[in-house]
Amino acid sequence: MTVSTETAAGGVAAKPDPALILLGRDEKGKAHASWFATGEAALARQAAKTMGMAAMPIANEEVRDIAGGLPQGKLFASGRAFVPFVKGTTYDALAKHLPAGSEPVAKKKAAASAGASAVGSAGGNRTGGSGAGAGSGQSAPPRPDDWSKLKPGHGVLASLDPDDGWWPAVVREDKGDGVFVLAWAEWPEWDLFLRRREQIALVHPKFAGQPSTEAEE
Repeated sequence: MTVSTETAAGGVAAKPDPALILLGRDEKGKAHASWFATGEAALARQAAKTMGMAAMPIANEEVRDIAGGLPQGKLFASGRAFVPFVKGTTYDALAKHLPAGSEPVAKKKAAASAGASAVGSAGGNRTGGSGAGAGSGQSAPPRPDDWSKLKPGHGVLASLDPDDGWWPAVVREDKGDGVFVLAWAEWPEWDLFLRRREQIALVHPKFAGQPSTEAEE
């Protein structure tokens, strides 16, 4: 990794260079891609196998240029990775660098056929439960109109960090003191996580669609 003189002199940690790209389409056909640094490459490759995605080394300048516009991925202790949505045109520009016939098809989530409890009610777990799933065709979870009304079962938005955008989540538990346990709505088998009230975004109660930050072409 190259660190500029200005960055080194200022004592600010430089952003790592992209070394590997994970890409693939989910069971709904939506495109995902993100990059990982050299030190994460081995674990990222394992995550790609688990998730049915392709792991593409950044081997030429065209791919490197595309990688510069991708979000940085994140690895989870579960062995999976957070690979956000990207525009279809961006995905296609990457996919043409894959060997012919090797475009990945993401493995169908084990709980998807049961609704995945992506928008389950209180008391459901990450991979099951009594609530309606995101792909079950049932109604969306209730959405509070004020942060003071947050409770288990509510549909909200959460972010991994400010650069990652906001993603649909479901409140699973109120821990008290303004701390809540959340589950990702579209990835219910991933680890549960904690967010404070001020780190949670609300969806308008009358919004008719499924909350999403996916960029439209």
